Amino acid sequence: MDFTASEFDQGRLGSFTTRGGTLGWTHKFSPTLSIDTAGGVQLLSGELNGVPFSPVIAPLGSLAILWKNPTTSLTLAYRTCIAPSFQFQSVALLNHMVSCNITQNTPIDDVVSLFGANYSVANEYGSHSGGDLSWTTVGGTAGLLYRATQNTFLTLTYSYQNVDNIFRGTHFAYDRHVGQIALAKAFY
Repeated sequence: MDFTASEFDQGRLGSFTTRGGTLGWTHKFSPTLSIDTAGGVQLLSGELNGVPFSPVIAPLGSLAILWKNPTTSLTLAYRTCIAPSFQFQSVALLNHMVSCNITQNTPIDDVVSLFGANYSVANEYGSHSGGDLSWTTVGGTAGLLYRATQNTFLTLTYSYQNVDNIFRGTHFAYDRHVGQIALAKAFY
């Protein structure tokens, strides 16, 4: 059982809070296959442009299926939750996200390849919802992780994301490209 609470505030443009909880379940079907689920609700309340809106119940949950063997790990996941939008106006969005992530050992010792893809769509949610704002994202990640020493790791990744915001019928779309180099030291 997990209890959640969030507060989002953009001053005079609006604010909202969520309060809720989830109940989770994890099960290992075999040494290679497991599932992790959580489901619940959250109470959404707040104001938009200084006008309070009626509280409403929103879904909250996730599902992840993990398949893993000695060389490969695959995760398929779904998540739904309330997310804030502060770009055009302060509103609560119900977000649905699907993702797939893969890690694969390579023939090169101490090098692991990383791949990921995601799709997300969010729409205004609640009694205040006029349906004026929504967004959709599609993205992917590819990279390599190198274990330089027993506790030092170097990760190189490239991520792409396409974002399409819709506000009052007008599309505001853009692409984002990010390259990252990370060096991490584990202390165990």
